Amino acid sequence: ILITDGENHDDDAIAVAEKEYKAKTYRANLRNSSGQYGLVWDVRMVKEDETHVRAYVDAKTGKVVAADVKGIQERRAGRGMGPGPRPQ
Repeated sequence: ILITDGENHDDDAIAVAEKEYKAKTYRANLRNSSGQYGLVWDVRMVKEDETHVRAYVDAKTGKVVAADVKGIQERRAGRGMGPGPRPQ
């Protein structure tokens, strides 16, 4: 696990996120989210099925306040870089 807050980290916050999403942490850092959530642990995890989870755990209460779960996503028409230039 990559912890990016210096020497101190909160194992409880990481454990809360891992338990809630049944995932393993690969990175966690303490950050001040842009106003809405305040000081949070930004915990990034991966589940057994390779689904990625990012959770914000409130640094004071130890509760998950927000999360984003992303699995395999279908490619949608009109998105991405496209096929590139045509051969001449």
